[in-house]
Amino acid sequence: MTKTQLKKAIDKNVYEYIEENFPEFVIDHSEGNGRVYFIDSTSNHPAADNIEYHQSEHTLCARC
Repeated sequence: MTKTQLKKAIDKNVYEYIEENFPEFVIDHSEGNGRVYFIDSTSNHPAADNIEYHQSEHTLCARC
């Protein structure tokens, strides 16, 4: 498996995990720049209540 294939497999596993375990979160790919947002659809402040996932670094950042 190449490095690119491994990174894509990790991303796919993250998305599947979020979809299966946190159905209230919507996955938003619209920002670009390698960042994906998991947005809480039940929140009164979805812009503030989200988790940022960086695809190339495989890191999460939650804003509280």
